[in-house]
Amino acid sequence: MLPRFVSSSVIFPSAPDTRLSRCFATTADGRIALQPDWPQLLERLAQIPQVALQNRHAYARLIGLAPLPRGDFPSGNLIDSIARVTADYDLWSDLWARLSVCDCCQSPGRIEIVNQTGTEFMQICAAPKTEPAAWANEIVSFANRSPDDLFVPRNQAEAQHTMPMLSLRARPLPTRANAIHPLLHAMADEGHAIAVNLRTAEVSHYRILVPTSIHYDGVSLEVRDGITTLQLVHSADSQLHVEETETGRWVHVADSQKTLLLSFGPATMGGPTHDAWEAAIETLSA
Repeated sequence: MLPRFVSSSVIFPSAPDTRLSRCFATTADGRIALQPDWPQLLERLAQIPQVALQNRHAYARLIGLAPLPRGDFPSGNLIDSIARVTADYDLWSDLWARLSVCDCCQSPGRIEIVNQTGTEFMQICAAPKTEPAAWANEIVSFANRSPDDLFVPRNQAEAQHTMPMLSLRARPLPTRANAIHPLLHAMADEGHAIAVNLRTAEVSHYRILVPTSIHYDGVSLEVRDGITTLQLVHSADSQLHVEETETGRWVHVADSQKTLLLSFGPATMGGPTHDAWEAAIETLSA
């Protein structure tokens, strides 16, 4: 039987003949307990030139490889020119760090944040070229907590994401959900930006991107622009809806229970990009 705690360390050379190390107490599966001081943690991570902020639920994932937005950290309202994060800290339950290289992106470490059911809804990862020792230095001041206090995480099969419901103002469009792909292609072909918003009960993650890569295989959609990656898996009963807002019309992907999965909208409040977006939506309504 594995022991409850094991020793984990990051060792790196500081001079030709010396070695320094950071050692962390971990759970048997390698999790390092961090203090759930959400505003201070986000403010510290916002000082790093580049991190990967990822939010997700069962059907969608939104990732931004950039500095964290800054703003009012105590209230959880963070914003910059291309991203906005609105956090409800009351629904954030626990967090931990891992110091191991990710197989898919080569990040040397990450922080995982879970909700009150133990389901992960957010990751903040070191950029792929970050030195492990540098990432260890970022988390060490928050790692003054016993791993024995950590929430037991749920696996994906048991994940319980709390999702917002579709606005009552939204009306269904007479088209299948996969019609979102030609709409995105129409914007990308003309070099126009779009806005995307992924929401769970715990956080809203909004980003602006100009798609340079759009891939759809009949089930899943992936959109990239070098900074942002969006992934969406269509549920069997997903449908598109349109909502009139102060900034223009938004297109929502929702399931048959009116659960909101992902939203797309105008990146600007006027000008050619806004006009192109409105024209593209008209093709969905025809």
